Amino acid sequence: MRVWLVTAAEPIPSDGVRPMRFMGLARALAARGHEVTLWTQTFFHHTKRHRFPTDTEYQAEGYRVVALRAFGYRRNVSLRRYASHWRFAQRLAVAMPARPAPDVVVASLPPLDTVATVADYCAARAIPFVVDVIDPWPDVFVDLLPPTIRPVGRMLSAPLARRARRIFRLARSVTGLSEQYVAWARRLAAPRDVPGRVFYPAADIEAFDRLTGAPAPAAEAGPLRVVYAGALGRAYDLDCLIDCARMLASDDRHAARFLIAGDGPERERLGRRAAGLANVEFLGWLDAGALARLLVA
Repeated sequence: MRVWLVTAAEPIPSDGVRPMRFMGLARALAARGHEVTLWTQTFFHHTKRHRFPTDTEYQAEGYRVVALRAFGYRRNVSLRRYASHWRFAQRLAVAMPARPAPDVVVASLPPLDTVATVADYCAARAIPFVVDVIDPWPDVFVDLLPPTIRPVGRMLSAPLARRARRIFRLARSVTGLSEQYVAWARRLAAPRDVPGRVFYPAADIEAFDRLTGAPAPAAEAGPLRVVYAGALGRAYDLDCLIDCARMLASDDRHAARFLIAGDGPERERLGRRAAGLANVEFLGWLDAGALARLLVA
């Protein structure tokens, strides 16, 4: 089969970082003999930098990568980010019809603009498409608001909610990171009974072992090492981590080091909260090899 995978934010082989959901899917499909194209944008969400100065295509790991130039942005919550999503969706709307049509398309949500473009493209050609829910936009933003103003948030996000409902009513099926995400998507698709499956995040243990370059060393005496690796965003309670570090900073009986790997919109604020704590270290964005070595050290 000819399979298209569409994602606005996940890594691609040239990034040199740990493969995530769509790279893993692309590898698995290519290994089974399918013709796979991974569509993305030149801007890499995690590093906030453009991978390439112009549209770029290349072959890697048995599948094709197509990166379309779109706008960049510095902050996760900003008008510039939404403009970037809109631009990427517009580029897809022009680029996809110029290629031989696929047999199936899998699109990552968010962003809504990208998936809506895929939905329209597939609906016009009777091509089945699957929505993979990484974050339940726009509901995730409303849920972050104080309870007293959530009704206002729902009212303001109503146009986005209508777009999400239309996407799921056109989808052939849905997948997601959790049972809650799949259930959310199926509710929006009602009254259609859209099939849904949960595919939890996974790790390639053999690839992880190869990245470390050596067997895990024997445990050494010293402070307890607490490692967080991931996005520094509001979806994760990283303030709790800083609070724990503060509690243990003056406790000689339970010494601990808190190593925080990753980047995101909360980086500066968390840095200010951790100011003066010698047991907290921000390591920034690590490539796959550096992250593997950190976790086994």
